[in-house]
Amino acid sequence: TYPEATRLLAELITHGVAFHHAGLTNYERAVVEDAFRSNMVKVIVATPTLAAGVNLPARLAIIRDYRRYESFRGSYHIPVLEYKQMAGRAGRPKYDDHGEALLVARSLDENDFLFERYVLSEPEDIHSKLASPRALRSHLLAAIASELTRTRTEIERLIAGTLFSYQFSLQSISHLVDSALRFLIDGDLVLQEDETYRATALGRRASQLYISPSTAVLFREILEESDQVSLLGALHLVCHSPDQPVTYVQRRELEDYEYLLSHHLDHLLVEPPDEWEEPDLYSRFLGELKTAQILLDWISEESERNITERYGVGMGDVHRFAQSAEWLAYAAAEIARIAGSPHAPFFRQLQERLKYGVRPELLDLVKIRGVGRVRGRMLYQSGLRTIEDLIEAPIERIALVPSVGMAVARSIKEQLGAPTPVLDFTEEMDEHSMEQALIDEFDVLE
Repeated sequence: TYPEATRLLAELITHGVAFHHAGLTNYERAVVEDAFRSNMVKVIVATPTLAAGVNLPARLAIIRDYRRYESFRGSYHIPVLEYKQMAGRAGRPKYDDHGEALLVARSLDENDFLFERYVLSEPEDIHSKLASPRALRSHLLAAIASELTRTRTEIERLIAGTLFSYQFSLQSISHLVDSALRFLIDGDLVLQEDETYRATALGRRASQLYISPSTAVLFREILEESDQVSLLGALHLVCHSPDQPVTYVQRRELEDYEYLLSHHLDHLLVEPPDEWEEPDLYSRFLGELKTAQILLDWISEESERNITERYGVGMGDVHRFAQSAEWLAYAAAEIARIAGSPHAPFFRQLQERLKYGVRPELLDLVKIRGVGRVRGRMLYQSGLRTIEDLIEAPIERIALVPSVGMAVARSIKEQLGAPTPVLDFTEEMDEHSMEQALIDEFDVLE
């Protein structure tokens, strides 16, 4: 019942190694980090998120690649600052008097290049993120929604204490603030009354949900105008949000997704950009459609392994896409509710399906602790399709369902408030039965 990536991680940890990336749950990341700190795990293979965001020093840091590929940027060298950040993880306070960082070169010429570019170079200058319209809109909305700032004078006073004000001229800052405020007002996120700003109900909720103002405006406009919403259309809308990570379409897949787009235009809620006038946006649009298909397979109970092989993504990517989309589906439901759209219940159910990765008929079953998408489907196929079925069924019948067993069956009964017999380990059991009973006992603790 555990995700395949979780089972693989658990197996690797028993051998003293682990992986760490954004696709893991918070709990899984914490387990890996704690195991590494306590020296139970000797080696972690990680994405740059570990090096940049977690205080987790190591005796040795190996940086295998200094180039990165992004679908809309191509291949490029990582910044010097990022190298310094990763190399700086080497050396554990109180344990090591020095640390070692290795940057892998594949030739003598490359060795000289890397030494000059990264080891001897100074890191790049740091620039304020508030110069980005998207970031400035989010921060201004948060400040207004929390009533930290109510007037333009208070906004300017707040910005005066930032790196943004140090790096940019007052004229540039004033222009960017004016533009951000206009966006918030035009998007019905903020109201202006004389010299005072206050957040609308939509603006307050968008700020509380930690979604970008652009996402809130997109969801409101689309859901107010749409009479019907299909499953693919809803998933693509979520993927069209600037807050949702998406994959990219490889050249060999291009024809397939252009065909998919042409045959599902009526189901999509967002018009595709022109392929020739906006090629980058068109390419991203196809990536959004591909990501929506991945999510559609996930909530249709396709196995993670099949999804990763079919779409050429990692297991961590599947979880990352699903976790982000789950939150955005909830945000869409909230925005639909505030905007008076009838689609709020649809998106609430979609949020739950994205959370558990199941079809609608399993939602009640998978909310029971210890019943995941696999056990839920097994119970359903065995005729135990509702909570009432589980309450009324003898515990022995539940235990006989493949992948369930007596301990999980007893846990299900207890959670549903039904009386259960006590498992007596003193009864006569052969060695195999005793081992299986202990395994079942441990399995319930998930």
